[in-house]
Amino acid sequence: MIQPILYCTDIHYGAKPVSRKDDYNLAILRKFEYCLKMAKKFEAVLLVGGDLFDRPTQQYYDIIRLVDVLKRYPMVRIIVNRGNQSHDGHPENSPLTLLNQTGLIETSDDRDYVDLAGVRIIFAPNSEDPMSKDCHINKHSENYLMTHHMIVDKPLVFDYFLMEDFVTECSLVFCADYHPSQGIQKVNNIVFVAPGSIARRKMTKDNVEKEPSCVLLTDTGFKVIKIPYEKDVWVEKIDKEKLQETEVDMGDIQDQLSSAEETLSLETAWQQYAIKQKLDSEVVTYINKRLFGVNGVEPK
Repeated sequence: MIQPILYCTDIHYGAKPVSRKDDYNLAILRKFEYCLKMAKKFEAVLLVGGDLFDRPTQQYYDIIRLVDVLKRYPMVRIIVNRGNQSHDGHPENSPLTLLNQTGLIETSDDRDYVDLAGVRIIFAPNSEDPMSKDCHINKHSENYLMTHHMIVDKPLVFDYFLMEDFVTECSLVFCADYHPSQGIQKVNNIVFVAPGSIARRKMTKDNVEKEPSCVLLTDTGFKVIKIPYEKDVWVEKIDKEKLQETEVDMGDIQDQLSSAEETLSLETAWQQYAIKQKLDSEVVTYINKRLFGVNGVEPK
């Protein structure tokens, strides 16, 4: 028997989306509580792939509302992977750490894995290489890798791992960070569970048309569970053909730029990022103009 697991990711609680006319945080709490209810119903451990929070600095009012919801489900074990530093913050100073210390949730901080009945969950938080974790494989149980990285079936502009190139001895990989749903895919004998973010912060085509979901794993297989959500939440109606096709989190580029040496200038950090990502020359020139007020030189 394997411990039932309910998986959701990228909640981004505490955001203040300008494109939403409703109370976003109340709406996201309802969706998160629905996941808690499902976990209670199926006696499952709730795994959160990361970015529980939208930013490291949160208002007390929002923290209190979240704590109130968590306290209603003491029977549900909640394990949260640490996401992007621009969202979940650093372990030494973040609301995620605070919740961990209250005992309401557990985090991936300061440990490499957790053992459940019949399965080991190996953590790959955003700050660590997800393909360096096979040293924690338990040969006597199933091994699932919980990541917070863009693991995708098609190439992106930003840093990513292609499913077809991903190497691990784990039989299953929980995907996060990339907000659009990719469903459940089996590639090279690895099952990738990628329901996408339950959050809808931006008025993109993906978010407007998204049906948020979580995934239940039991001995009998997978079940995608649709999460109830409010549809009429956007500030205005616009032509869907003009909507951006997908949402890519700008927290990723912020993390990568801020990870450069402190002695580097913003311009140097940006140029290094552009080179690494092999950005189109027109994109580089445009951003150079906006950032530095000059024509800029295409990175070599």
